[in-house]
Amino acid sequence: MNLEDITFEVNDEVGVLTFNRPDVMNAFRRQTQREIEEVLAAAADDPGVRCLVMTGAGRAFSAGADLKDLAAGRGGETWTERGAGDAGAPRPGPRTARAAANMFATGRSVLAFPKPTIAAINGYCVGGGMMFALPADIRIASDQAKFAVSFTKRGLTPETGLSYFLPRIIGMEQAMLLTYTGDTIDAEEAARIGLVSRVVPHDELMTATLELAGRIAAGPTVQLSFAKMQMQLGMLANNLEVNFAMEAWGLQSSGGTEDYLEGHRAFYEKRDPRFTGR
Repeated sequence: MNLEDITFEVNDEVGVLTFNRPDVMNAFRRQTQREIEEVLAAAADDPGVRCLVMTGAGRAFSAGADLKDLAAGRGGETWTERGAGDAGAPRPGPRTARAAANMFATGRSVLAFPKPTIAAINGYCVGGGMMFALPADIRIASDQAKFAVSFTKRGLTPETGLSYFLPRIIGMEQAMLLTYTGDTIDAEEAARIGLVSRVVPHDELMTATLELAGRIAAGPTVQLSFAKMQMQLGMLANNLEVNFAMEAWGLQSSGGTEDYLEGHRAFYEKRDPRFTGR
């Protein structure tokens, strides 16, 4: 796989996807999204990847969309869905609502990734860059991280799925406060409102993240995937009976795995289980 905007490596069953455009604070363009979606699809099918970590190179996690790239039209019609127009003149909007909805939809791929995901937020995570962090299962922030829902400061409304994720993660009032003001908050405030689960010293971010990712990767992969699906669908359905049904389905399916047997053997033998993901 030829990657230009990101890097991807696998060590000890943990895949690390790094946004690698530090000269533009890891602002993303359509090519970035295509590469991320390709890597996620491959990692989802790779049994050697049992947990995924996302982070950024340099001083940013992601500063959002590459506005210079958009303005220059380098992404082409599939990126902007806009006509060429006159130089410097306002361009027409997306031709269809579907085109608008799909412009910045990579967060959907992050959410749908079937294995555990962790966002290691190393620096600025603002605007559309939050598209990659909010759908992650767990968010860990460096003490140098900064967050902002900056759309209204640019005369825009939230996009990239933020209007879906943000209220569900931090509650409606905090989501509206960040959206209305566009204020930048630091890592400690992000932890206080529940935007991230923990804050660690900057130099320890990847060590702490990979230690957690390693622990998760050593778990029963199939069962973790079922648990992720149950909780995600449970949030959408908001119906206890639906969760009971999904849990019954998960128990039946998990019972046919080798890890199920290993978990029970380890319990009776009073030792830690050695899960293989099968």
